[in-house]
Amino acid sequence: MTAYLLDVHHAIALWRNHPALVARVAASTASGEAVLHLCLPVIGQMWNRIFNTPNPAENEKTLREFIARFPLVEFDAAAAVEFGVVKTAMQKIRRPLPDVEAQVAAIARTRDIVVLSAEQHFSALPKLRVENWLGT
Repeated sequence: MTAYLLDVHHAIALWRNHPALVARVAASTASGEAVLHLCLPVIGQMWNRIFNTPNPAENEKTLREFIARFPLVEFDAAAAVEFGVVKTAMQKIRRPLPDVEAQVAAIARTRDIVVLSAEQHFSALPKLRVENWLGT
C-alpha cells in the first residue's frame, strides 16, 4: 500500500468532485493500493480559500466533512528540520518555494509519502516522490 499526501490543488479538486480524480482515488483506495492523507498546512490553505469566498458559511460544513475523511499527517519536529533543508536547497538553486509547499515536501520526505501535486517546482527536489492525478 502506498501513502499519498494531497497538496492543496489535489485536495480542493477532490473536495469539489473533479470526476477523473474522484474515479482514480476511488479505484486506488478501494483496491487497498493507496491511502490518502491531508496535512495541516494544506488544510490551512483550504480554509484560507473558504474564508476568501463571498459566502464562507455555505462551504464550512462540507469542508469539515471532507477533512474528516482523511488521516492527518502532522508537521512535527523532524519535518521542521527538513523544512529548513528544503527551503535552503531551493534557495541555492534560485527556485524559491512557498512555505506551505516546503512544509508539504518536508512532511512527505520525512515519512516517505508520495505527494499528489501538479506543481512543477516539486520536481527540483531530490528524495521527493510526486505524482499528478489531475492529468493536467
